[in-house]
Amino acid sequence: AENKPVLGINAGRVGFMAGLERDELDKLALLRTGEYALENRMLLQATVSADGKTFYCLNDAVISKGSLARMIDITVDLGGEQISYRADGLIAATPSGSTAYSMSAGGPVLDPSIESIILTPICPHSLFSRSILLSADARISLSAAGAPGTRVYLSVDGEEAHLLEPGSVVEIRRAEDLTVRLIKLKKDSFYQTLSRKLM
Repeated sequence: AENKPVLGINAGRVGFMAGLERDELDKLALLRTGEYALENRMLLQATVSADGKTFYCLNDAVISKGSLARMIDITVDLGGEQISYRADGLIAATPSGSTAYSMSAGGPVLDPSIESIILTPICPHSLFSRSILLSADARISLSAAGAPGTRVYLSVDGEEAHLLEPGSVVEIRRAEDLTVRLIKLKKDSFYQTLSRKLM
């Protein structure tokens, strides 16, 4: 049952990863005839130090503040090298996620064949805080703190937020030996899709 190919059908607005739009369901017949391609997409895994919980994401893992809190201070540790942000949060995105929340926060759009981890701050305090592209093999440790009483959350692919205990570290890295296989029924390239949906 694991690693079965997935066909996305766009039931929303943009739907970059969707293989079909709602008005294209007649193309489902191509599944029977085998007239489709498979595209592998990398996943991230996020592990919370305090409780050992591990989450997997296709788009992004997001560290963010509670709705009423001030900005939070986020420290990114890359094996001894550190980057600091003061922001509402930080997005760690896959190339698939580059067209989701990260793009809305001003991050770059990546061709999904370019494997990388994108760090994009959310409403950063500094005008000079920009997205950073990291190797897909980077191991990232994120910690965040704010004023007393500030709540910090981890959310994965927009799902329910996980409250982080004070002092928690979130380890983010590429999921080992795990990808999502997307079914492509149309021959449109990533750039054709990008042009059609954004331009």
